[in-house]
Amino acid sequence: MLVIDIGNSNVKMGFFESDISSLKVEVFNSVEDIPELNIDYIVYSSVSPSKEKELFTKIKAETIEEINPMGIKFMKFEYTPIFSLGRDRVAVAYGGFKLYGGDSLIVDFGTAITFDFVDGNGVFRGGVILPGPQTILDCLKLKTEKVKVNIFNSLTEFGNSTAESVNSAITNAILGIIERLYKKSKAKRVIVTGGYFSLFENFLKGFDIVYDKWLVLKGLYFYGKRQKQ
Repeated sequence: MLVIDIGNSNVKMGFFESDISSLKVEVFNSVEDIPELNIDYIVYSSVSPSKEKELFTKIKAETIEEINPMGIKFMKFEYTPIFSLGRDRVAVAYGGFKLYGGDSLIVDFGTAITFDFVDGNGVFRGGVILPGPQTILDCLKLKTEKVKVNIFNSLTEFGNSTAESVNSAITNAILGIIERLYKKSKAKRVIVTGGYFSLFENFLKGFDIVYDKWLVLKGLYFYGKRQKQ
């Protein structure tokens, strides 16, 4: 089975020869770098319609299926309208619940950071979407004349320069959201995934943290496996 996570910054492809332990991953920064393939079955999630369209001119399959929250029978998604829920969020919610259980706050550190809660009965209660660190920096450069910070470095202390002040604001905002949502939801654990997590790892204390680098791909795998049964 081939599963594909089409993100804003890159495309992740997961190859499963048998069970979940057989996962092999390739990451592509450009669709142009992806070789032409012909596969029996593909499950994917996408937040980039333009990349999705380009990708499926190169990759062919007998069956190509996008993960669909309505197809996950033992979970319920409280989201309106349901089709507007990002399919990457569906995948991490499904993968997180299957692997680690409910009452979980699931945080995906990407171009946008999502914070979602799945309760003990497998009900997706909703979440929060925040621009990721680099996205915030890019917005500040676009909308201000003097706040020009190119690189994000996590910092929790008061900043002694413009760069430090901006980085401290971003770091404390993200950590504050996690802490507030963790307490509000009464979660048992925080499940984290995504490339920016390493920049926050040392500051996340006092939580039961579960890190799963390929959680989106694993959620897609579980969905595909169930659909093929």
